[in-house]
Amino acid sequence: GGLSGFTKRSEAIHDPFGAAHSSTSISAALGFATARGLGGDVGEAIAVIGDGALSA
Repeated sequence: GGLSGFTKRSEAIHDPFGAAHSSTSISAALGFATARGLGGDVGEAIAVIGDGALSA
């Protein structure tokens, strides 16, 4: 039981993709920012990472 430690599409409609390894937030933020720019929208994409993501 309980919540997954990572985004899990089958768990919540607010999880846009599934993840199971470190540094996913970096590539996700890049993808979100690219899509935003291609769509002509404005805003920020922020990746929240832990210290283990940079050394994994």
